Amino acid sequence: LYMSVYRAKQWYQRRVRGRKRIVIITQQEYPVLVYHDGEIKEYPVISIAPEDIADTNGAGDAFVGGFLASFARDRSLHECVQNGINAAHMILKVPGCTLPERHEK
Repeated sequence: LYMSVYRAKQWYQRRVRGRKRIVIITQQEYPVLVYHDGEIKEYPVISIAPEDIADTNGAGDAFVGGFLASFARDRSLHECVQNGINAAHMILKVPGCTLPERHEK
């Protein structure tokens, strides 16, 4: 179910009540919604053909891992979200929660 920016902002305001938070809502093929400092932003996801999706298990966890790895390194919120999206996109293409082999240069 796609959550509009307006509905996401209402949801956030009812639950956070003045506490400083970052709220992230992932929505499968719909944009990721990020609410922070009173603003909500949409981040488009990378489209993927249904036949290229091997497994959806672990995609949300991969998003969180990609996001937090960047967040822990004090990257911008934009970069954190993009890295989360990239990690989730990669996981969708492989069976189970595994990463493809890493190729060193």
